[in-house]
Amino acid sequence: MQKAFVQETILDMNTVPCDRVKDSLLGEYIPIHVITLDTATKYILAEKIHDYFEKLQYKTNKKFEDYIKSFMATLDDLIEPHIAKTPTAKKNEPVPVTPRARKYYEKATAIRKSLKSISELIDYTRLMFCLYTAIINSDEERISNFDFGINCLDPIAIEASLKGEKEATLFGMKNPKPRFDTSDPYTSDTCFFVIAIIMLYTIIGGSLEEDLSHE
Repeated sequence: MQKAFVQETILDMNTVPCDRVKDSLLGEYIPIHVITLDTATKYILAEKIHDYFEKLQYKTNKKFEDYIKSFMATLDDLIEPHIAKTPTAKKNEPVPVTPRARKYYEKATAIRKSLKSISELIDYTRLMFCLYTAIINSDEERISNFDFGINCLDPIAIEASLKGEKEATLFGMKNPKPRFDTSDPYTSDTCFFVIAIIMLYTIIGGSLEEDLSHE
């Protein structure tokens, strides 16, 4: 799956989203020593990302698929508590309507349970980050609706919000400790950001090219 991931994301990207991934990852989450951002082409970026995953697996003795599962599980941990639940049916009353956000969250959950391809991973990530965007833009404790359009996705804002997430304690309370520690590049926390950023720019890639053409 690792080769397919790099091929169907980085190598299939157009110039603008690829440059955004490069600027976001290299030097921030993925160490670079010999090359510079200016000299890193799409193919060099793909090679650096491939090498990053190889070294990550070597250091942790986990497979690439394990990190994909961890990425999806982490998104679920962050998002599910904020999705409105379907009201309990009461006797002799109509069956309650399932909130739209809950319906789409359940679709994402179904994809996660039977994931077989990168395209399914892209679908899952789009659903979950659209839900996450609604959560971070809402003052409500739980969301019942959300925008599923890719134009709502702002990778920079999402990354900033993720960095600000705090660890959950008992009863869902937050403590001051950050949810993620990316000080070591070869950990599941850092890998989460690497995958998230690649996926986000894969999802919105076409819209970035269109925005640039209208400037």
